[in-house]
Amino acid sequence: MRLKPRILYSYLTKNNLYYLMLCLVSCVFIYLLVDLFDRLDNFLNKATPFHTIISYFLWKIPVIISQIFPMVFFLTLIVQLTVMKKNREWEALEGGGIFFGHIVVFILVYSIFFSLVQLVFSQYLGTMAKIKTGAIWDSLGKKHTKQRTIMKDFWFRKGMYIGHMGFVNTKTHIGKKIVVYKMDKGFSKIKLIIYGQEAKVAKKHMDVFNCVIYVPGQFNSTQKKEFKIDSRDMDTIFDLTPSKKLEDVSLWKLKGIIKELQNTGTNVEEILTIWYGKIAYSFSIVFLSLFAVILSRIRDNLPINLAIGLCVSLVFYGLFVLGSILGKHGVVSPIVGAWGGNFIFGTWALYYMFVSRG
Repeated sequence: MRLKPRILYSYLTKNNLYYLMLCLVSCVFIYLLVDLFDRLDNFLNKATPFHTIISYFLWKIPVIISQIFPMVFFLTLIVQLTVMKKNREWEALEGGGIFFGHIVVFILVYSIFFSLVQLVFSQYLGTMAKIKTGAIWDSLGKKHTKQRTIMKDFWFRKGMYIGHMGFVNTKTHIGKKIVVYKMDKGFSKIKLIIYGQEAKVAKKHMDVFNCVIYVPGQFNSTQKKEFKIDSRDMDTIFDLTPSKKLEDVSLWKLKGIIKELQNTGTNVEEILTIWYGKIAYSFSIVFLSLFAVILSRIRDNLPINLAIGLCVSLVFYGLFVLGSILGKHGVVSPIVGAWGGNFIFGTWALYYMFVSRG
């Protein structure tokens, strides 16, 4: 008798949800337990009310899930498919007319669905939970995040001026190592070049101090203690960059920041890499799922498969971090830096399934 695919899909879904909930609850509990022992002294030393401690750890749960869900899903799938392999369910399914391709397609669609769930969950509830836990931790005098006040290689464009600051303090609005180009109306010719050691950005203008002014085509220069540049609202550019870690800002807010900064001509490679990285991390579920299918087809030894899965998780995370660093520093494009690990794993998995295995 030929087995209907929808019966298989229902069976796979129920089994996966069972393993997924069991594994997720176990991992969250272990994570909370470790975090509790790590922070308990701080709570007790500050005589923190019991309800505040409970609130902190309740808000911590969405943060933990946002961080570990792709790896938990990956390991869960390894367990489920390896058990099927050991019980010879793969052979039984193929004997009933369900081919390997059917299972791969189902897992792809299933993992894409959970990737979307992970993305929305982490960027809404996960981001909100980070803010809540950070506020509670800060109230104990323990800073949750390091304040982000220094930006490097800051480019801007306001009116007829295009400029660059080597370093800028987003809190004080003071920049160092300034170069500003004043363009003509058609932006085809440089009229002035202003070099300065320091600049202060205000609401209506930017003051460049101890500057040297060059006129291209003329072999002379002028030194001034102060040069004012009309730059209305340029101070708001710095306000667009949050003082907290950009990784903790939601995907939707980052998109608005990127759009506003791009309009000013500011270098946004770092923020773009983070933005792409948030999406890539959620969709890593898809690419890791393909690897889980391959691993379970090769062997039916669950302990060995789990050990391999853990090693693969570490390698994948290492590639993800490396790509992010390269993207932020402009070595590769932001999208390549963020998605590089996914593409490597996905390409290898598809090659193995459809080319190497014939």
